[in-house]
Amino acid sequence: MCPICKDPLKSILTSMSCLHRFCDECITRHLMITQHKNCPLCRHALASRRNARKDPNYDKLVAMLIRPSQRESSLSKAELQELRRKHELQTEKFRNMSRERMFQAENKNQTSSSSSMLGKRSHSAETTNVNFILKPEPNSSGNNDSDNLKKPYIRASSQVNMNDLINFLKAKVQFQSMDFDILIKFKEELILLSGEDTLLSVCTRFYKDATSELALYFRKKTA
Repeated sequence: MCPICKDPLKSILTSMSCLHRFCDECITRHLMITQHKNCPLCRHALASRRNARKDPNYDKLVAMLIRPSQRESSLSKAELQELRRKHELQTEKFRNMSRERMFQAENKNQTSSSSSMLGKRSHSAETTNVNFILKPEPNSSGNNDSDNLKKPYIRASSQVNMNDLINFLKAKVQFQSMDFDILIKFKEELILLSGEDTLLSVCTRFYKDATSELALYFRKKTA
């Protein structure tokens, strides 16, 4: 059912930010008359129809559900399974696009001090950037909410090394006068990184891809 008109979905448009579905006519009318351009269900940003995509596979599934008497004559069981498979692939694609937009939005919200600190290292115009998350070591004893960074999603030059990240942490109020280890989780094992390891070298060593998004962890330096 369409969340706006409460009737079966027709000419479906799927929001690429939150994956909610609406009738083309309903969501178009909503965006024309509402002052706040967002999803009627979750209030996620939805600036225009260009932020939504047609979903013909889902259209066919809805048609099968509201016309069960025509099910056998319209599609065989194998065809219906293939249709569902294509729809699941399309939904996963939209979900990944949504995650990427959220990641980019978090990066834009980084404080100017964080950006300048990790941007001090000189590099050529060809140097790429790396997206990564920096979080406390999981299951570490004594961890509490104050150990978390306010904004753990970070974008920095691929030439930034682990010593730079340690200095970045030590500049935070809650971490002053502390020293840290930086780790990466690989094959369910936490591996200690060297201070000279760069984001680029970590990407290529563990993922064979210089553009990989990393999940890095920090802990108080062990003796």
